[in-house]
Amino acid sequence: MAEEIEPHLLSRFKLIKKLGSGAYGHVFRVQDKQDNKIKALKKNFDAFTNSTDAQRVYREIMFLLQLRHPNIISLEEVIKAKNGKDVYLLF
Repeated sequence: MAEEIEPHLLSRFKLIKKLGSGAYGHVFRVQDKQDNKIKALKKNFDAFTNSTDAQRVYREIMFLLQLRHPNIISLEEVIKAKNGKDVYLLF
């Protein structure tokens, strides 16, 4: 499971468990080592392989940034993968 998350993120987050998988990525429960809070980390793989996938990821990020409400999970950070293909969303 740890091999699915890049090493630079494993130095920042403690991987607790994989919550689920879908057509575009995986969601993990992680603990932030800086503040010890439990967070969700979504890995969108191959986000930039073609323009359609890049547009889909961009649209998801833009919607999440605009939807600020107590009943909706908040996007805290967008983290670029070192491989240049994937993008991580921290909730």
